[in-house]
Amino acid sequence: MSVNQNEINYAFIDSQNLNLGVRSKGWELDLKRQYENALIY
Repeated sequence: MSVNQNEINYAFIDSQNLNLGVRSKGWELDLKRQYENALIY
C-alpha cells in the first residue's frame, strides 16, 4: 500500500461518548489541551 503525502484524512470523534467513557474510568478530559494537540497533527 502506498501513502500519498498530499492526501487529507478527516476523523470524527463523538465527544459525548468520549467524555462519558473517560469519566467512567474516573479520569478528567482536558478538552482545550485535546484541541491544541489535534491542531499540531
